[in-house]
Amino acid sequence: MNKYDSLHEETHSYTLKQLGWTEEYTRAFQKYSGPYVPGRVACRQKTVWDVFIDGGSVTAGISGALRKLGRFPAVGDFIVLLHQPEAGSSTIVDILPQKSVFTRGTSGKDGTDQVIAANIDIVFIVTAAGHDLNARRIERYLSIAHASGAKPVILINKSDLADDPAVLTDEIIPVASGIPVIPMSAISGYGLVRLEPFLTSGTTIVLIGSSGVGKSTLINRLLDRPIQETTVIRDYDGKGRHTTTVRQLFVMKSGALMIDNPGLQRGTHDR
Repeated sequence: MNKYDSLHEETHSYTLKQLGWTEEYTRAFQKYSGPYVPGRVACRQKTVWDVFIDGGSVTAGISGALRKLGRFPAVGDFIVLLHQPEAGSSTIVDILPQKSVFTRGTSGKDGTDQVIAANIDIVFIVTAAGHDLNARRIERYLSIAHASGAKPVILINKSDLADDPAVLTDEIIPVASGIPVIPMSAISGYGLVRLEPFLTSGTTIVLIGSSGVGKSTLINRLLDRPIQETTVIRDYDGKGRHTTTVRQLFVMKSGALMIDNPGLQRGTHDR
């Protein structure tokens, strides 16, 4: 069973309210009736989207009108689905208003930004003790988080390997400007209890950070099952390949929703 099969099998009992649906989305959806149902995008594959709906999930394409407009749903988007199960067809026909949009610049000729995720409440900026712990890189991630409108939280993974984990925060606190900085370890569980106040039901969290810092390991730890592939970083330069290749929304036992994200490339200005 691959992770997409697992997604469809394990989400049959979730309601839209558990997935972050609010009265604002109810009002936005009121103009639709008949074969239209609301949903939330859980994963984008190459040409189709996995969508959570009330009590289940479907795989859907998008309408020609959305494609012509260049409006492609992002993970976390609440959408309008033309749902025709008797015909074996589901099509995304509209994207409901977004309360926050998490983007990064692309090199496209139109100069538009690439949407990474939508309707995010909290951004976990994941770094790691060792080569990746870099204040200037954290500042770059913080600017991305602030631009999205979501609340950033800085996690220093692999902190249990340091002689004094508390010292790891010294370099980061000057750029954090009052933002929580949490030393932790996704493998040993050190410090994870400090994440609990952020992992509340219906809260949507996105993880960002360089490749190999342990984002997928953290997802696995919080889900208490190995759903994401992991890799190790090289000792000599602290780098690793991108383990996560697609963005995907997971539902935690606490009811929080978490989006893993392919590692952002390190720029030369990080040094």
